[in-house]
Amino acid sequence: MCVKKLVAFSVLIVGFIILTLVPGCLWNSSDSPPNPDDYSRLTSSPTSVSEKTSSVQFQIILSNSQPAPTKSLRISPETRAGVGTSWATATFQITLLNPGDAASPTTILLQVVPVIDGTASATFYNVPIHTAIGSIHIDGGNIAGHVDFHGAADLSLNLPNTLLVVPTNGHSTIDVIATILERIIITPSVFEKIQPGLASQAMSLISGLDLNSPTIATDAFMVVSQSICNTTATNTITNTATATAFSTNTSTGIGTGTSVSEFTPVPLETRLDGLNQNVQVIVSNVPSNFVTSVQMTDGSTEEQFLLSKSSAMSFPNFQRLVLAAKGMTLRNVASFDTLLFSTVPPAGAEVFVFNPETANILASLTIPGWGASVPLGLTLNETNQDLQVIMTNVPQTSSPTVVMFDKQTCESVRLVKNAALSYPNYQQLVLTSADSAARCYTAFSSLMFDTSSDSTGGLVEKVHIEVYDPDTKTVLASFDVPSKPRGQLMLTR
Repeated sequence: MCVKKLVAFSVLIVGFIILTLVPGCLWNSSDSPPNPDDYSRLTSSPTSVSEKTSSVQFQIILSNSQPAPTKSLRISPETRAGVGTSWATATFQITLLNPGDAASPTTILLQVVPVIDGTASATFYNVPIHTAIGSIHIDGGNIAGHVDFHGAADLSLNLPNTLLVVPTNGHSTIDVIATILERIIITPSVFEKIQPGLASQAMSLISGLDLNSPTIATDAFMVVSQSICNTTATNTITNTATATAFSTNTSTGIGTGTSVSEFTPVPLETRLDGLNQNVQVIVSNVPSNFVTSVQMTDGSTEEQFLLSKSSAMSFPNFQRLVLAAKGMTLRNVASFDTLLFSTVPPAGAEVFVFNPETANILASLTIPGWGASVPLGLTLNETNQDLQVIMTNVPQTSSPTVVMFDKQTCESVRLVKNAALSYPNYQQLVLTSADSAARCYTAFSSLMFDTSSDSTGGLVEKVHIEVYDPDTKTVLASFDVPSKPRGQLMLTR
């Protein structure tokens, strides 16, 4: 990232924070406060990045869709007592995204403003029209307990642009879009493909997602980044004309026919390097007849090669699809932060990048849009095949299923009704592993209920859920589905 001195005609960005010794107030210019989930006021049609904008100002919106009210900013006791810094400050920052500029992907405009006579203000000049992330950090005070705020907008020509900022991690539309853009900046494989109007594009793409989901940030990033990559670039390789499999060439790992196959990028949240021809991509929680392949690049020769289905390690022998390199060619895999799939796994699939030499999962992701996720509020580690999910007050005709994943094999494991421990013998429904294999589950912070045959997944009103370890006779977490659910489900310890 870089800080540039820009010359053009001026843009005024002003944020005011009024403080007194006990409460203070936040200046805002909107007589009818916008809803943070009504993003239309933040966006407009993309404009050429060579043009300049006229004026922009910040406005803080709280989680209840209201602007920060009068007398809302309070000085911290330490600041009031003169501990550390003896005055409150507000840091205003604008991060401009520079499409097509890999060397300088962003331009940062920053001012740290002290509170003088109860007022903090910041003025920025000469800001071009780009997609912008705005943020405010309050040091020595807070607004409704919050000290960090952010938002994003596509700046427009000759309009009174207002950068609405909301508390970070608040799960509003503004918060999610700002988070997506922040992640895109640090994901080179996606950033290099962005176009002007990115905030508007993101708003449109995430409109159907559940903002209350605990994985909303990851789900939204995946949806937006996949759209960016699919819109701006198509990766092609040559393969055989057969409908069933690739005919592998030992020197390249790619078939030698003439038909064209498109590969769709699915971004990871980490960059992987130092791997060789033995790397595997494992896809779980997919139908047994699902087939795909992943294109990789040899870092030494720059040749492309395929990871395709290993019949011996996949369905029906195991509950997974393992993609591995064919042939005996030694390779040094080029570093990557994106998987190029010939067919993207369906919603709900769990994708693992696995190193069989160390038996380690290097990265994983979930294809969003499937099932009902019940966040636990804590992460459970080192659970095994004996784990039970116990449900009471559930209709006796209900047959919910919970999907888990084996840490060693990356197989999907379904916890289904255990007839011996459930209705009608007992007034409860107990879900246990569907097979007798010894397992150690991957760490998990939510329960994923399959809703393919039951739209509720068994999560009807007044159902009581326990995550139970029969080995230690310990309830690890419990939750009561409320009569009138509000927000996200949260299991409590």
